Amino acid sequence: MNTKFILFAAVSAFGLVSCNTPNPVVKTVNFAARTQTGYTAQAGTASIEKISSGGIKTTLTLSGLKNSTEYVAHYHSLGTASTTPCDSAGAIKTDYAVTVTSDATGKATFTNSSTTATTIADLGVYINVHEKAALAVVPLCADVSTTTF
Repeated sequence: MNTKFILFAAVSAFGLVSCNTPNPVVKTVNFAARTQTGYTAQAGTASIEKISSGGIKTTLTLSGLKNSTEYVAHYHSLGTASTTPCDSAGAIKTDYAVTVTSDATGKATFTNSSTTATTIADLGVYINVHEKAALAVVPLCADVSTTTF
């Protein structure tokens, strides 16, 4: 058999497979820094991905946190204190992730998936990052109320 034909067939088959592989649908939202004692440069992003097998995966990439401090993040429903999601004081809708400890430079990454949520709204309208030891301390909030797939 012709060696060039075999190589062409292999490259063509690979190209077809890679063209037919669906790209994940990912939405990225920036966190807004909240005024909190001990925080001056906190920032981060929430990457929310529709999982092809069903459900939603959320990854938070954060910086400017207190060094070596435990944090927890939650999706919240819209509360009644304000029409602005991050100021609305809504109830925790979904525990987002287990506790994560920031590193020595104040960085932390959370990743978790929900197999029951099919839309971002199923999870909530905003994400708060809380200090685990003092849940009232919320250095970051991401409004996801208008983010959809």
